[in-house]
Amino acid sequence: IQLWRLRRLIKDRGAKIVHGQQPIDALVLYLATRGTGVKCVLSLQNYFPDELNRKIGNFVIPRMDAICPVSK
Repeated sequence: IQLWRLRRLIKDRGAKIVHGQQPIDALVLYLATRGTGVKCVLSLQNYFPDELNRKIGNFVIPRMDAICPVSK
């Protein structure tokens, strides 16, 4: 989905929180929600990052409103 379409969808549905499961998801959500007041949550499920995901994670993880590591 295009970033501007995702942003419109989030705003039209009145979302208060969005959730991603991998760093690339979180990056897209972060960009789509900039300036909207919508909170971004990232859960790290089966997170075995390659180099690109590690770099994206290093950028986006500190910018999330919450991180939810999955555990037993």
